[in-house]
Amino acid sequence: MVCGVILSGGMSRRFQVPGEGWVDKALHPVAGAPMIRAVYEKLSTIADLVIVALGSMGRVDAYKRVLGGFTPVEDDSGFRGPLAGIYAALKACEGERLLVVPVDMPYISVGVLRDLLEATGSCDVASPILPNGLIETTVIALRRDVGLWILDFLKPHGRSRVADIHRGAPRLCLINVKSRGYKPLEFININRREDLA
Repeated sequence: MVCGVILSGGMSRRFQVPGEGWVDKALHPVAGAPMIRAVYEKLSTIADLVIVALGSMGRVDAYKRVLGGFTPVEDDSGFRGPLAGIYAALKACEGERLLVVPVDMPYISVGVLRDLLEATGSCDVASPILPNGLIETTVIALRRDVGLWILDFLKPHGRSRVADIHRGAPRLCLINVKSRGYKPLEFININRREDLA
């Protein structure tokens, strides 16, 4: 069983416009549909279960109106940022593998996600490496047992970077997106409104 995980627990601070009420960027339209739906539909083609990691359960009803069925989890208080959502999802998933994507990456392709998941057949953790040499750490496929082992170890040490999962992985695979023909657009994070242009 594979659990798809959407990280949607942030406050979207950079997405806000002065003088406007707070806007949940997950619900902001991209190509005519809420951003979260684009990620959800791609994960749904691969995952047996989709988990949405929320900062708090206050967003559940709004997301259910857009997505229908999913498993919500609240960020684990033992971590900050994306690690809080990943840890909560690891604990909620009953499958062997997880595929994690941030909500603000709506252009990611199913092909990239399949390649990452396939890599967990021989690796414990897999992420894309971009042409500039940066690792896209918040797009991650991982074996559940190893992920829990790493985060259980990190929890008392106050670590908060997703890259710490990569550092702790016994077997790490990096998927070279350029050599596989994936486009840079697939890895754009929508942090600000102007990123949509």
